[in-house]
Amino acid sequence: MREGLGRFIRSMRSRRGGMTQVTLAAAIGISRTYLSRLENGRVAPSIITVMQITGALGIDKITLRIRSSGA
Repeated sequence: MREGLGRFIRSMRSRRGGMTQVTLAAAIGISRTYLSRLENGRVAPSIITVMQITGALGIDKITLRIRSSGA
C-alpha cells in the first residue's frame, strides 16, 4: 500500500501544475527528504500527514482511498 500511495501522491503533485516536492513539503511542514521517501514507498505517513497532503493537493478522501489502493 505504501508504494501505491506514494505513486499516487507523486502523480497528483505533478498534475497540480507541476508542484515540486519542495513546495508541497513546505506547504505542510515536512522535509523534502521525508516527502521523497514517502513517494518512493520507504515510509508510511501518519494519518495527519496524509490529511495535510490531501488538503494541499485538493484531493478528496474518496479519491485518495480508491487510487492509492490500486483500484
